[in-house]
Amino acid sequence: MASPQHLGVALALGLLLPRDEDDMDDDDDRAPRPRVEDTDEDSSKHQLACWVLRETRFVGSVDESTKRLPWAATRRRLASSFVDPTLGEEVAVYCTQLLVALAEAPDGVVDLLDDMRSWLRPEKNEEDEEVEREHFLAPDSLFGVFVRRSLLEATETHFDGVARTYDRVCEYVRRYQEEDDSGSFYASLLTRRDLDLFLERRILAAASVCGSVSLEETELECSKIEALEPDLPRSSYLRFVASLYGREYLGALDHLHRYFDYAGSRGGPVSPNDEKGARGVVQYAALNLACLHARFGHARLASCALDEAVRVAQQRHDHACVTFALGWLRYVDIREAEYEAETYGAISAF
Repeated sequence: MASPQHLGVALALGLLLPRDEDDMDDDDDRAPRPRVEDTDEDSSKHQLACWVLRETRFVGSVDESTKRLPWAATRRRLASSFVDPTLGEEVAVYCTQLLVALAEAPDGVVDLLDDMRSWLRPEKNEEDEEVEREHFLAPDSLFGVFVRRSLLEATETHFDGVARTYDRVCEYVRRYQEEDDSGSFYASLLTRRDLDLFLERRILAAASVCGSVSLEETELECSKIEALEPDLPRSSYLRFVASLYGREYLGALDHLHRYFDYAGSRGGPVSPNDEKGARGVVQYAALNLACLHARFGHARLASCALDEAVRVAQQRHDHACVTFALGWLRYVDIREAEYEAETYGAISAF
């Protein structure tokens, strides 16, 4: 059946489409519909579309943990996806109010599903040429597939499916309103695989947007997860990424060493396209260390680490790592040349 979190994302997706003229009256108790535009001066519509795309990219995969993501975390990601924090908060509040309203009566869920059907572009009809087809979602587009899958999951058993979807929405909203920070969400990720997949998603999110995750939030999150499963190497890498973007050099270095200390354990680092582990991960440890030094402006230390990464990768025939390392070496050389030009240029000016 449809995930309540997916329905919440669908509410945000509705802001990308033109508003129905039959639904122009706002509820007095509800925040007005935010205006998202796609102009030279305002790219908020594009920012919202990118957020929806990130939230829906796991739909159809085995990552069932994404379906249990709490709305509080989803709401924060939605608000932070806009350049304008005021608009981000308006969109987050608006979508939250709509989601809470779904739990008031089953009719709300039914109406949302009907609206989602109307978002899909109708089949071309020669007799009706006035349909503005660009105002609909193409059924085979990424957003169209997401909407169709959500509709299928919610209505696969007709009334029973809708009823169960409504029950899940009520439970989802109740947990959000209680603001339960006791870690029960993490406990719902029953297996080690679930926790690993969740950490992988958090690492990708933290690495894609600089500063999107604070050190305090990361430490609290990892502590709750490790209380359930203490032997999870990816929690160290998540801390490394958060420390790296949080400009915490010693913390990032320590967590990077901890992560690669797990090289021989389950869930530890592995070389891409190397199922038998014949290539090892020493070259990737050196590559990550070089990225750390480059991030903090240690050009010579970064160059030494990259030389080590290239040497080991060539010995182990890891061509992908060699390519990555050479790209980073070029970047470090350029940054070092710029720094020397600025430094010696300033000295010569005296």
